[in-house]
Amino acid sequence: MEIIELTSADLNAWDERALTVPEITNYQLSAVLHHPTSSLDGFSPIYLIAKENDCVVGQTILLVGCDLNRSFADSFAFPFLKKLLNHLFPTHRLLYGPIIFKRSNYYQILEAFVKYLDTHTFPSSVSVRNIMPPIHDTELDHEKTRAIYEKHGFTSRKWGSFITQVDGDIEDLWRKIGKESRSKVRKAKKQGVSIIEVTDIDNLKRYYRMSLTLSKRNGLPSKAWNAFLHCHTDPNTKIFLSVQNGITISGQMALTAGKILILGAVTTSDYAVQHKVPGNDLMQWHVLEWAHNNGYHSVDSVGVSPDPSNQTSKEAGIYNFKKRWGGELVCYYSFSKVYNNFQHSLREKSKLAIKAGPKKIKNAFNLIKKNRIKIFPVDRILSATSHDGISFQRDTNVCIETKYTMRPEMFYFPDVRILPNGNLEMFFHVSRKIRGKWKGTISYATLDKNSNWSVHSNLKSNTNFLAGFQHVQAPRIVEFCDETLLYFCARKEIKAPFFAFVMSKSTSGEFSDPRPLLFDFKHQVEDFCFYRSNNTLRMYFCYKRNIHSAVSENGLSWKMEDGARIQRGQPGMTARVDNPSIVEAKDGLLRLYYRGAEKNALHCCIYSAISENGLDFSIEDGIRMNYNGKYERHGVGFPNVIKLGDTWKMFYTGYWGKHLLEPYTIFKWS
Repeated sequence: MEIIELTSADLNAWDERALTVPEITNYQLSAVLHHPTSSLDGFSPIYLIAKENDCVVGQTILLVGCDLNRSFADSFAFPFLKKLLNHLFPTHRLLYGPIIFKRSNYYQILEAFVKYLDTHTFPSSVSVRNIMPPIHDTELDHEKTRAIYEKHGFTSRKWGSFITQVDGDIEDLWRKIGKESRSKVRKAKKQGVSIIEVTDIDNLKRYYRMSLTLSKRNGLPSKAWNAFLHCHTDPNTKIFLSVQNGITISGQMALTAGKILILGAVTTSDYAVQHKVPGNDLMQWHVLEWAHNNGYHSVDSVGVSPDPSNQTSKEAGIYNFKKRWGGELVCYYSFSKVYNNFQHSLREKSKLAIKAGPKKIKNAFNLIKKNRIKIFPVDRILSATSHDGISFQRDTNVCIETKYTMRPEMFYFPDVRILPNGNLEMFFHVSRKIRGKWKGTISYATLDKNSNWSVHSNLKSNTNFLAGFQHVQAPRIVEFCDETLLYFCARKEIKAPFFAFVMSKSTSGEFSDPRPLLFDFKHQVEDFCFYRSNNTLRMYFCYKRNIHSAVSENGLSWKMEDGARIQRGQPGMTARVDNPSIVEAKDGLLRLYYRGAEKNALHCCIYSAISENGLDFSIEDGIRMNYNGKYERHGVGFPNVIKLGDTWKMFYTGYWGKHLLEPYTIFKWS
């Protein structure tokens, strides 16, 4: 007799052999390949057969992978983590096997399997945990099985399961369950509890939400939504819910391959506990009845501590509940063995960390949120106040900030105006990385009575025009020619050129009628501001890294004016000047605020220049806003200055602020 590991298995032949024995379960059939352990966690199957005189006398499927995987199943990094963990901490699983066909040599064949596994298969992994023999084999001698495993250095643990035979008369089955169970089943029916099968995502979500509340009630880590999705798509898994007046009461999952129905993932809702609705009792009777009607031999309620004298209060409660359903207590041994002590110790410590992780992570995120610390760099819209338009003091509050920690939004191009009622309204650009690509649009916010900015939504428009662009930026509101106009720049793709447009505001408050701007020059415009003088509109924009201007009499056709308004080259602005914002200063003068950069966005500052005619500007001494603030460790830009009574208010973007990856971000941009 020899044990052979198959490089590939004829699954039809495998299942055909396996189904000749009554004790076969889901885990020793090809059905296990559809189970989340394989389909989600990435455990790989290993097929072993025992051959004697060219005849297969035994076979078993075992799986190898990492049992830490499921903790990360809802993470965006799960595909990478799964491969990493399966490589670092491989663990073998053997459930309800081996299956042995030749009864006369049963224990000889079993020992051959155990010896082969111990010397050829298991040593490549960290450990093997909780090997479960085929406990539904009524002829199995568990003490002999224990002796064989312990002979090869495995440790044993006594465990048990209540197994209810369901292939007899249904009336006999009803009489066999306990009196208390029958009473509660009747009570549940009188209370209007019914059982439904989960066949759609909405009911699956109800089942999952109930699982989350159960985990919270028991102080356990939450299960992964992806695992529930994979169970839902597994053709060999059934999920049932008990409901009362549309309220979910309990849930139950069952593995259906083979002739033994394996139960698992039972859940009860907080509502059922608070109102003492016996929906789970009706559920247990339903699965017994369902198994009977569908030709199963028995139902395995899976897992109890078999010795009442050594049970915890929780184990006793589980034992007493499962005992009520007419099952026979089968006591057996499960077996484990460690093959790499160092990796095993590291894995067990990782488990403890993961178990404690959710609470620690939540506390850490709350601390980060409280102190406005982000993991990744974040660009916020901030504000500052001045009494002379020159010296600005930072305001305490952040105007616009992302609410996301992992994939934050970025905010630029604030454009604030005073509404007729005296309130402030801000249009701004918001960007977020979606599937590896930055997508930006225009949003708006208003200042509430508590001096907090409330972001309402994306731009109100009665056209789908903006939806055709990947990136929309530089919103500027202008009152011109008896219209409220919205100017903006947009491009189809990130690497495509920008085009400038204008839309008109209708009486309903929506923007419509998008029209392209017409320039008498070819350079693309991607950032601008406007100043209205009598019947003329002047645009200031960045051209060849300097600030230039153009004029229009109708707001659509633009003629470029000679020369640069602000020329790069002075200290602090040798690389470029851009992000213009113009406002009336004292004595009829115009002040232009702008960003100056030495290299890139790193350490850029906001400067100003003064002019009598809007064409000839003199750069003013000093810096209007530097990058020494709490929320602008990288630089500042996109100034928008407005006059509020006797004060000037500057709205601007502060780059970064304090974040956990700050050293890497600085290195990347330096």
